Amino acid sequence: MISINPYEIVMQIVNFSVLFFLLKRFLFKPLVEFLDSREAQIQGSLDDAKQSKASAEQLLQDQEAALKESRLEMREMRKQAERSIQEEREAVFSKTRQDIESRLRDSQKEVNQQIAKAKKQILDFSGKLSVTIAEKVTQETLSDEQHGAVVNRYLAKANQE
Repeated sequence: MISINPYEIVMQIVNFSVLFFLLKRFLFKPLVEFLDSREAQIQGSLDDAKQSKASAEQLLQDQEAALKESRLEMREMRKQAERSIQEEREAVFSKTRQDIESRLRDSQKEVNQQIAKAKKQILDFSGKLSVTIAEKVTQETLSDEQHGAVVNRYLAKANQE
């Protein structure tokens, strides 16, 4: 039958208490401290990872903003270059047009001068020819004064026509 021995029960309680005290002091306390330090280390690593992630995201946003700004600057530079090219093209066309018009005016002026000169030469020649014909018809020789008067009458008559 089962007998309960109070001395053994007390000894087991004392042994259990001593064992519990020793385990708590030498096992549980260092284990809890190790687990707490490990938890703190893991939490620190997680915080560092979050901070690194936030930093990386900020850097990415900064780079995207810089890229967007660069693209805008590039578009603006391209538009400016296109405007500059267009202005240069218009300036060249304008200068060329002015040169052509100037040359055309000069050529027209020269042609008009040539025409006037040719008319004068023709009139002089025809006046002299008329006098020569008149001399042959009349068989007289005209003096220089008479010759000039006949030529001037003929030229005045030709200019009126």
